[in-house]
Amino acid sequence: MKLIHFLMGLVTVLLLVACHQKKPLDEVEITQIAKEAYIYGFPVVELYRNMYIHAIDKDNSRFLASFNKLAWRAVSSPVRGCTKEIASDSREQTFRIGDTEKAQPESGMAYGSVWFDLRDEPYVLTVPATMAGRYFSIQFIDLFSEPFEYISNRRDGNSGGHFLIATSEWKGKNPSGMTRIITSSTSFVSGLFRIRIENQEDVGQMEKLIRQFRIIPLSRYNGTATGSPAGDIHYPEFSAEKTMTPEFFTYLNFLLQFCSISGDENAMMRRFARIGIEPGRPFDHLTMSEPEKRALIDGMAAGQAELKMLARSGVGKSVVFRETGEDTEKKIFLPGLYVRKKSFRRFIKGNPDAGIRNRGAECTRWT
Repeated sequence: MKLIHFLMGLVTVLLLVACHQKKPLDEVEITQIAKEAYIYGFPVVELYRNMYIHAIDKDNSRFLASFNKLAWRAVSSPVRGCTKEIASDSREQTFRIGDTEKAQPESGMAYGSVWFDLRDEPYVLTVPATMAGRYFSIQFIDLFSEPFEYISNRRDGNSGGHFLIATSEWKGKNPSGMTRIITSSTSFVSGLFRIRIENQEDVGQMEKLIRQFRIIPLSRYNGTATGSPAGDIHYPEFSAEKTMTPEFFTYLNFLLQFCSISGDENAMMRRFARIGIEPGRPFDHLTMSEPEKRALIDGMAAGQAELKMLARSGVGKSVVFRETGEDTEKKIFLPGLYVRKKSFRRFIKGNPDAGIRNRGAECTRWT
């Protein structure tokens, strides 16, 4: 009798294990997941191109400055402006985005940029006071290519101030003297600066002004000891050719470890993990069978074709976002696809370094 009970229990356990084993993916599923993951990860990997060239690869002729160092470039071209038209009804919102150039002779812009590395601790950005009415804006973009916050004279006035730049996971005590605290869902953040040059006689004053911007660690601002360093990172060398191969997902896995994934994306990330896309883990496509590799490459090709189609049809035409409460600000729904809305605006023109980004009253066109 005991033997019968033992055998029945063993059969039950084996059946439970069999039921919980994941069904192997077929080529069709691999292709679909790879397509979705490619579209989701495209803005992330393309922004890494910018970060690697401008803040990591010191041998590159386009290198600007190391992390947490501000670099300025004076530009005397005419000021550019852009307009945004919004029409909406009770069910959905339609955004029509267009841009117009408004030449203003003898005026121009001073441009600055910085890549923040917030892994060790937050940083304090000091913005100097400027003359009343002078236009300036500082736009913050996370690794998802989303412009999530900005500082400007329209929002913050011309009195200057101290702004704390931190990750959303930072749990430290808010320091005194901060004008505002800006938090990012990613550990690396791009900051883009623009300050209006009124005329040729204003150039000297502008040169004095830009020297007054400061970026320092929070520990230095507080006069306290620094915490434990996050450690050195081996940044994979960026290669445009590799992004057209399964190595694209190697870049994506590397970058996702520096991102906080929102709760509504957890199910999607579990789906991505079925083909090896997981934050911080090596992407080992070499162990795949030949049919699986072909399915993966087919999925990437389908994702690339989808983005090219969007790039051809997107500029100056309507883009419809489903009304889903707060999610309207986070995502765009395309047939069978999920991408972040602001990221979509960035890559819709087919070039990660040329797009239109909007936030509240701010409207910036990058060329």
